Amino acid sequence: MTNCKNCNHQVVDDFCSKCGQPKNIKRIDFQYMVHEIQHLLHFEKGFHFTAWQLIIKPGKTIRTYLFENRNKYVKPIVYLFFASLIFTLFTSFFHITYTYLNVGYIEPLKDKVNLKVIDNWLINHIAYTNIIVGFCIAPWLVLLYRKRKYNIFEMIVVMSYVLATGLLIILPLIALIKITSSFSNLTIFFIVYQIWAIGQFFGERKIVNYLKALLAFILGVLTHVAIFFVIGYVNKYYM
Repeated sequence: MTNCKNCNHQVVDDFCSKCGQPKNIKRIDFQYMVHEIQHLLHFEKGFHFTAWQLIIKPGKTIRTYLFENRNKYVKPIVYLFFASLIFTLFTSFFHITYTYLNVGYIEPLKDKVNLKVIDNWLINHIAYTNIIVGFCIAPWLVLLYRKRKYNIFEMIVVMSYVLATGLLIILPLIALIKITSSFSNLTIFFIVYQIWAIGQFFGERKIVNYLKALLAFILGVLTHVAIFFVIGYVNKYYM
């Protein structure tokens, strides 16, 4: 009988009954590295399964994660970061600059704030941009759907899943644009999915839920613009 190398508790089986440390530490090899990457990205829980369920039935999938079963889905923040990474790699590969909810296109602001610095940051940090947007929309969802009594953290989960899946949905369209040059505005597909997914979460059959989702998105975008206006203003005049 040996003692655990982590907590010094006696180990009877292959794992310590007190802390869970393995009795014998395996050497790090290729299989170990593959397993660690899979564990980090939660592929063993099915990234593709999570994405597909969020594409075909987002409302039901998110409700299931929040209130019924969290074991079979990738955690929302991990899902958001990995989807953003995939999106960044695709846009880099096809040499497409995707301007998403940036402030650079707002003409009245161009002389008042340092837009170039802001837009470059937003484009190059799409994962962080999505998190900021999600944080901006989430409070409006809490307010507009206050009778449902959801808290801000639950709405952040909703937005993490919705924003990430929206990016994944437009990936095939990016490739199509590169091949055919038939259309260039991907943002409309991204926005439509968000409104549809949020509306589904709150109730598929009531059109008012989709209207509230649209309003929450608009208010969230305005909040997002206001935040970066302040950052750009400070950057231009005080730094």
